[in-house]
Amino acid sequence: MRRPDLSAERLDVEWSRLRLGIQLLLERRAGIFFSFNVLLLMVVPVAILAGGELPDLYLLALTPLVVPGLLLLSEAVALERRAGSLDLALTSPGAEFYFERRILSLLAYFAAQACLIVLVARLALARFPVLPVIIQALLSCALVGAVVLYWASRLRTSEMVALASLVTILLLSPWLGASPIPESTEIPAGMWLDLEGTLDWARTNAVLGGAALAAYLYARRRLNRPETMIQ
Repeated sequence: MRRPDLSAERLDVEWSRLRLGIQLLLERRAGIFFSFNVLLLMVVPVAILAGGELPDLYLLALTPLVVPGLLLLSEAVALERRAGSLDLALTSPGAEFYFERRILSLLAYFAAQACLIVLVARLALARFPVLPVIIQALLSCALVGAVVLYWASRLRTSEMVALASLVTILLLSPWLGASPIPESTEIPAGMWLDLEGTLDWARTNAVLGGAALAAYLYARRRLNRPETMIQ
């Protein structure tokens, strides 16, 4: 007797969770989300054809993380608060990483979009080292997600979460806004940044990674204590 394909079944379950997580976060703001992304897809080719600066294109790739990203991600916990089912979401079996999965479902889209813009810019403009850029873009996405989860575990409304997250991101903007793409006249010949660029990149990413880890651990500690979330 043939055994069922558990790996395919597991993949189907995870995909269903991913799709449902995105649908729940979009909810009332689907129009804002799709309008902004259509606008972004129009701006990027124009910027490339106009010979836009490479560092600016990296910042453009991360822009959706702030608008509309914060507005959507700030709903991660507020949905259950409004529905009165927060206690169920926190205590039901298998719900340990419920909110993390919900945030990751949307961050995956933003990360893929940022990486795609970076790759298109590399093919269309200059052959800059792409690997450090993608790593920093992924760390930036992780930081924004961790910051939102941190505030969502402490504040009651999505508006308060979005505002507190925005202030935190602005405080971290010297590192979040540091483009790892060199200027057109300073692009190294190899597949990686030069020594000076690597040191700057390492310092920036150490801050991004450390801040993301700290925000997540503090959020996780609160999520592990449902009574503090429900009060």
